[in-house]
Amino acid sequence: SVSAQGSAPVQETAKRHNNRKEARKAKAVERKATPKAERVPREKVSRKKTTPDFVLEDMEPEPRRIVEDCVARVEAIGRKTTDNVLGLGAAFSEMAEAIPDLKQWKIAVVKHCKMSWKFAENWKHAHEAFGTRREEFVACQVTPTVILKLIKATPEQVDEVLGRFKAGDPMKVHEVDALVKSGDETSREGG
Repeated sequence: SVSAQGSAPVQETAKRHNNRKEARKAKAVERKATPKAERVPREKVSRKKTTPDFVLEDMEPEPRRIVEDCVARVEAIGRKTTDNVLGLGAAFSEMAEAIPDLKQWKIAVVKHCKMSWKFAENWKHAHEAFGTRREEFVACQVTPTVILKLIKATPEQVDEVLGRFKAGDPMKVHEVDALVKSGDETSREGG
């Protein structure tokens, strides 16, 4: 009859299914019976230092004196006012001249000045950009964060910001940032 013929394939499928199920169970029992391999920790590979540590005592006397003076100035200044941070920039710039290798300079800043090299680099760039206009920045009471934003500004943008500060309408950091970025977009479109 019809039902006997249709049930044969179903029964075969059920048998195959049961056989696979039994095989999986047997493999699982076998896996559990086998002991796991012992974990062996990997040896730690020591990283090679690409730059030797900065040793102040190994420097020539004159550059060493300059670095020591700069470190003393940095410790004395702190980082509070516009004049202070521009003074830090001058000290970091002098220190960079005494230590010509950039990697060594970064190590020296962290080790001896107890500041991040990025902080030092930012103020070094600020001094290089605005060192000649230091008195003007101090007189206008331009905030240190605004000075950092002005590093990438054009001379016209710097004059505009200083003009606003002189007029008693100081710009906020986000306003200076937008001004500098708008100048970048204008220069890209023109060039």
